[in-house]
Amino acid sequence: MSRFIVGKKYPFLRHKVWVRDLSSERKSICNSLYPFESDTISTQMVYLTCIEEHDVPNEYGDKVSKGYSFILEGFAPHFTNQYPQALYSQTSTEADWVVSAMFDQNGETQIDEYISAHYALNQIERAGKNGAELPDYLRKIKATILASLKDNGCTLKETDLSLKASEALGYKCWKNSPAA
Repeated sequence: MSRFIVGKKYPFLRHKVWVRDLSSERKSICNSLYPFESDTISTQMVYLTCIEEHDVPNEYGDKVSKGYSFILEGFAPHFTNQYPQALYSQTSTEADWVVSAMFDQNGETQIDEYISAHYALNQIERAGKNGAELPDYLRKIKATILASLKDNGCTLKETDLSLKASEALGYKCWKNSPAA
């Protein structure tokens, strides 16, 4: 089964966070796929349309994986996911849920990255495992994500497999779902 469906729009996000120096002073701001507790300034949601699916080589041997291209309305470069080559670690499939676009800005190469909203929500749900209360910063981020999904016609779905995973793991395990 494909992670993404060509022609469908999917929610992705990133966080704007403070970067601290070695003395723990806030020095600059950057984009991050992950929130940094009280150093998280905001969460930015984007909705990318999947435009291509490709069979791509896997970095480990002769396996073939799926790679995808996405567009963001009003943004020229395409975002890619596991394309032109699939990159997996030994312990995670996180790269399946990250998109990136490389472009030139004022003579410098820039990279924009976002992570799938459903993957980010699953990570937040882990912090509330077995009914534990989420920290304030995660509750705010979760509320931001859920409001944006609702405003943009996206729903969270649970499949038979994700329901079983939720029950076994002790926290919600959402399935990737495109906008309506």
